[in-house]
Amino acid sequence: MVDICKLIDKDKKYYIYGIAVLGKFCHDRIVEKYGEGLIKGFIQTAPKTESFCGKKIYTPEQAAESADDSDIFILASAFPARANQMRSKLLYSGVLENAIISLEDYGFIVKYIPNKQIKSVLVWPAVEKRNLDLSDKIKWFIPDKIQIFVCSSNEEVRSDFGAAENVHFISEENMGECLESADYICVWDAGKLDSGLEAYKEKIHIVDPEFYHLTEMTNYRYLYNSGFSEEEKEIFRQHSLEVFKKMKQEYAGVKRANVFCSGPSIEEVVDNCYKGDYNVICNSMVKDREFLENIHPSMLTFGDLAFYLSPNDYCKAFYKDLLETYEKYHYYIVVYEYEVPLIKNHFPMLYDRLIGVRCRGNYCFPTEEDLYVGGTPNICTLFMVPFASAMCDEIGIAGCTGRNPDENYFWKHNGRTQYLDLMHCVFEAYPSFFKYQDYEDYYDKHCDQTKDLLEYGETQGKSYINMTTSFIQALKDRTV
Repeated sequence: MVDICKLIDKDKKYYIYGIAVLGKFCHDRIVEKYGEGLIKGFIQTAPKTESFCGKKIYTPEQAAESADDSDIFILASAFPARANQMRSKLLYSGVLENAIISLEDYGFIVKYIPNKQIKSVLVWPAVEKRNLDLSDKIKWFIPDKIQIFVCSSNEEVRSDFGAAENVHFISEENMGECLESADYICVWDAGKLDSGLEAYKEKIHIVDPEFYHLTEMTNYRYLYNSGFSEEEKEIFRQHSLEVFKKMKQEYAGVKRANVFCSGPSIEEVVDNCYKGDYNVICNSMVKDREFLENIHPSMLTFGDLAFYLSPNDYCKAFYKDLLETYEKYHYYIVVYEYEVPLIKNHFPMLYDRLIGVRCRGNYCFPTEEDLYVGGTPNICTLFMVPFASAMCDEIGIAGCTGRNPDENYFWKHNGRTQYLDLMHCVFEAYPSFFKYQDYEDYYDKHCDQTKDLLEYGETQGKSYINMTTSFIQALKDRTV
């Protein structure tokens, strides 16, 4: 049911139309089974870059012109309207109908947000033996108001899921009834998906840690928030807006903001002359107490669920330092909007200074009328620079070191601000994230987005000053 390769003929060549999640999913699965040779390139209606996953990006017209008669075009969109637009573009360019494969039936692979309030969840398939990773995540990410149905007769499994009033154990005989009635089907073993579940694909959400890249994390990220009605979500939004207004008032007279990231070059910040500025930190920088005392942080932001909002031991170390430093500095906290209810549940003491933010496609800075930022995958460009820019016109940036060419991870981190001895807990909890991450592509995009964001800010009257060593060109260009 999730095997894209069943649609693939190893004797043909393929163009993939679309470079979003489903397009990359197709690429990675085809390459994993057949190697690089089957994929000739990607297609975008209006390409913004020249390549993706090491393959050339074509317009529909260019692809049709370069293709051989036997080549196949995959429409990598789960949305019928978009897939029809792609099809029309190809047909207009001269591609034959029988050379086009649609993936509309694979929508559940990239569908993360339920279209209604979730009141019941079925954990599928049956849990026949102990799985602490699964039980810990289900208990952590699903609110008490959602009813959870687990098929298991194993006493250890039942004990691991706990005696919470919203957890219900069912038999194999009741699985069919629950498939019909559940609002949300949490598939923890995607390898067992088969045609028997085809009728329920609209409510299937995969939380298999081995499945694909961000799928498990993203589904868990949205799951807690999905248990609330639109009216309840609006209350959370209004709360975030009020906290943002309060923060703006508190720092109204401050002239300068500083963004402190966790790269090795943050150690170049050695004095305490930043006290009194609006100082933004991120992620596990709460670990470095000496540094925090030098700057007195105004705001903490985090967005990576695997490292900062999960039940693993790395996150537990982060929570300990977060709560202790929050008690001392009482800083504001910025997260994704849909994470606010989850954080409020686990850490209610943070709610008074918690701001949830929505994302949109274009670059923007949050305002009292419009609490949005541009959606990017890096915490610096996602929350840190936009909020610093919303507060002040002069913004310093430190510790955004970037990556040396010989590094094989994202980039190096400062050991004082990372729980390096606990990194393995995250790798073990979310293996697919690291297996399918294209580090080169991630870093190149981050450099481009940093440049674009700073240039956008400068059109809004903002001034950016890089204060420490950085390999990112846009920051090097703005070094004092």
